[in-house]
Amino acid sequence: MKRDIVILTRSYKRGGLCVAGIDAKTGEWVRLVSSDVKSHGALTSRTASSFNVLDQVQVEIEEARPTPYQPENLLVDIKQRIIKTGTWNLEQVLNLHPAEDPDYIFVNTNRALSEKQMSETDGSLVLVHVDNFSITDIQRRHASFLYRGNSYYLSVTDPMYRGTSEETSLDSAYLVVSLPDEPYEENDPYYKFVAKVFPG
Repeated sequence: MKRDIVILTRSYKRGGLCVAGIDAKTGEWVRLVSSDVKSHGALTSRTASSFNVLDQVQVEIEEARPTPYQPENLLVDIKQRIIKTGTWNLEQVLNLHPAEDPDYIFVNTNRALSEKQMSETDGSLVLVHVDNFSITDIQRRHASFLYRGNSYYLSVTDPMYRGTSEETSLDSAYLVVSLPDEPYEENDPYYKFVAKVFPG
């Protein structure tokens, strides 16, 4: 089954890349995953080599592969090449999938969720508009920002910002924030990640 996807994240994930976006027709969230257990379902750099963020791609999907905490997952047929078919801009994305407006970014203002709090989520991806975005802690690669008047301090996995050696400051930005399917280590909480930063 072929799906047309607009890529919104191509971020670092243990063992590979976290690739997610929206359906080019419906605007619904999708996350592209592999069956590789060692990489925890991440796509390899080779599989994701043909596209960048904001590209529209055509992907061969083997099946939906939802999990309790990542209902958006689609299993990619890695034998088939992912084909770039166009490029979008942020305005076009927002016309199809406007920024979401929950009271909190995933349940609370903390950096992570407990197992019980994870059960209160209904998805693992959100696009939000934030103010006063800054990355000043280069070594730890965390960002601080304001959302609905509340302060947040989250890890950044966006390669454009995670790899920089300079401080970053934006008056406002659109962020794709992601939740993992499982903790990084056993007994860890479920950390939130800023998977993509769009100035704006």
